[in-house]
Amino acid sequence: MKEITRKIQVLGLDRKQCKEAADNAASAAGELGIKHQVEQINDISEFINFDIVRSSTPALAVDGKVKVAGRVPGKDEIKNILSK
Repeated sequence: MKEITRKIQVLGLDRKQCKEAADNAASAAGELGIKHQVEQINDISEFINFDIVRSSTPALAVDGKVKVAGRVPGKDEIKNILSK
């Protein structure tokens, strides 16, 4: 059976917040043993694809679906999201 790679995307322009969200996501996925890819998106024109406006960033999307917007999610929250 092929292992699925979860695609985690962090959308935003604030480098500090985006890095924190990306680090939390990578750590959460790693602790769960989930194969993952973390991508940071800082192109405002890409936000539209996720139905996100700049004021709703940072945002976290998993497998193309926004799960958190407007704040940096903690590692435990991301673990809960990835477990579903």
